[in-house]
Amino acid sequence: MVRKLSFEAGKQQTLKQQNIKIGVQLPKEVRKARKPLYDFMRQAKTPEKT
Repeated sequence: MVRKLSFEAGKQQTLKQQNIKIGVQLPKEVRKARKPLYDFMRQAKTPEKT
């Protein structure tokens, strides 16, 4: 669900009470720029097994 006014306190609280997640929708250019970094971040988060 995409809402422009989801950051209003009253609306945000109502959505949270209904267990509806509120996320930020990033522009396509930002998503494309971050995509190559996802694998790197996954590797950094998982502990290395030696």
